[in-house]
Amino acid sequence: LSRLDDGDQDESLNDLLDQKKGLQELVFACLHTITRNRRQSNLWLACLRVVLEFLQVFRVIFNTSFPVWRINKQLFIWKAMYWVLVRFLVHDQGYTTYVEVFYVIAGVILATIGLTVFAAWMLKKEENTHKWWMKRLLSFLEVSSLVLFSVFWVSMLDYMVFLLDCDWYAIGGPHHMEWHDVKCLEMPHLANMAFAGTTCLVFMAVTLLLSVSDTDLNPMSRNITASPTAGTSIMLLVSKMVMVVVSTALDSKPEVQPVLMILCAGTITYFLLRRAVYYSDCLNHVWVGLWMGLLFVCGLLFEGWHGHAGQEAYLTKLTWAVLYGIFPAVAVGMLMSWLHMNKWLRRGARKLEAACNDPSSHSNLRAVYRFKSPEQVGVPAGVCLPVKRLLI
Repeated sequence: LSRLDDGDQDESLNDLLDQKKGLQELVFACLHTITRNRRQSNLWLACLRVVLEFLQVFRVIFNTSFPVWRINKQLFIWKAMYWVLVRFLVHDQGYTTYVEVFYVIAGVILATIGLTVFAAWMLKKEENTHKWWMKRLLSFLEVSSLVLFSVFWVSMLDYMVFLLDCDWYAIGGPHHMEWHDVKCLEMPHLANMAFAGTTCLVFMAVTLLLSVSDTDLNPMSRNITASPTAGTSIMLLVSKMVMVVVSTALDSKPEVQPVLMILCAGTITYFLLRRAVYYSDCLNHVWVGLWMGLLFVCGLLFEGWHGHAGQEAYLTKLTWAVLYGIFPAVAVGMLMSWLHMNKWLRRGARKLEAACNDPSSHSNLRAVYRFKSPEQVGVPAGVCLPVKRLLI
């Protein structure tokens, strides 16, 4: 801008601002197009979304690609949740089939994004909003975006990132951890990796943007999964993505991989417990409990890698400890969440409620309770509602 002539500077600056404004309007129009009917007011659908996301993250940690686990594949509980990660349904079919399925998934993801941009552009014209094909397209985009970017985002990301799982320091050159005859720095896998990495970045960016749709500043929102804090929600989702990438693409570094997974799981558990991310008390308690269970499994994975690697009897006991120990860990996490919310987060609200019934305290509200940060002001609004979200 400093190089522009004085007479053209204001006009050029306005053009740049208009272009930026147009891009922002297009992004928000796309988000509104595919999220306007996504409010999770149905309790069963919200529960299904929570359960599926938990099972996918659990399978990312607890799977046969980690030599620590001695998994009995004949158990019913294993067969019941085996399917939630697409990667394990395909990788046994060989590298060629895996890549073919990857391009199908990538095509569906990019086509959904492209159709969303097209729909948002077409909706700028009022006459297009009532056309039958536009209504069908919007219904398809709402369902596909919910499935790809909200319900099964862990499975999709895990599948694409797995193409980047290489042993970069192997003798004879880097090769893939699953298919040793596939060289990571040779064609065609180099091109497949480049496209997979690009698609992953686009996929993660769209998933992060769509997570904003669950942010609602209205405490009386009927959306069960609504959250008042967009920043915390995005930070938690980024931590989950990092954990998926580390657990899937860092198999060549077993001395680092479980440590990073513990750090990610610990960070997520801490902020879920500390911030009370959701309006719903029940949802806060459930997510803290589930992530406490996942943190417990990550701890066992670390113990298996660094404590007793190669000891079959001990690793078998460690695997069974996952089955018998995760439920108490979840219960402990839920209890911690309940105690923290009722004994700590609600203390300010209790004092303010008592002050409402004491007219003498109205003249000096600072003496009643002083919030230390703007974030603390939002916590009572999220956890101290007279009407619970699940009962609306």
